Amino acid sequence: MGRIFDDRGNRMTPSHSNKDGVRYRYYVTHTLLQRREKDAGRVTRVPAIQLERLVVEAIRTKAQPDTEPEGDLSDRAVVDRCVTRIIVRPDSIDIELREATPATEQSPATEGSVAADVPASSTCTGVISLPWTAQAFPSVKGVLHQPEAKPALKQETREAILLAVAKARSWIDDLASGRVQSFAEIAEREGKVERHIRLLAPLAFIPPCTLAAIVDGSGPHNATVTALAQAVPYRWDRSPGGGKR
Repeated sequence: MGRIFDDRGNRMTPSHSNKDGVRYRYYVTHTLLQRREKDAGRVTRVPAIQLERLVVEAIRTKAQPDTEPEGDLSDRAVVDRCVTRIIVRPDSIDIELREATPATEQSPATEGSVAADVPASSTCTGVISLPWTAQAFPSVKGVLHQPEAKPALKQETREAILLAVAKARSWIDDLASGRVQSFAEIAEREGKVERHIRLLAPLAFIPPCTLAAIVDGSGPHNATVTALAQAVPYRWDRSPGGGKR
């Protein structure tokens, strides 16, 4: 964190997305978060695990002897000790090292080698240039090529909706089984006003397709407990998806 930049000098910020209960990490250029797409570099998003693995492996195995860390250091320590900046380009990842690269090691750039255009000076910064191809969105899970058109439902909102559905189902079950006689009795037990109980009770009959979308996070990003309760259809086959999965 703090060392990764796009090819226009914009810092890249850690972020993530969730799909089917799995979290995918990536780095996104900070200009996108500021809605300054025109100022972004040619690579705006990159898979975090892939980038981190390439950088760490290059430092451990391909750095020059005078900058090579001990093998028992953690990955974080390796990066802290050796790396000043990582520049992500469409066709390469350039790793700028803290230590100087000896002039005797200069050679034409090959895969994973020290870049040939590094000045032969004891005071210059060594650079490892790794061939790399920026991947498009369809081939990288969890990495968005463009700002997401449909924001995801927040985790805390999803949990609040699922809790409300569970309570509503228990209230209806209590009424159907005769354990309670009225919404007023439920309200007294829950410490709520009767109007609140009546408002949320329809959530017990939320269509399966709607509930499934809430569970997997694909539901409307602006969904709320109240809005869902007021929108429960009288027939599931008139809900989006026909009540089916």
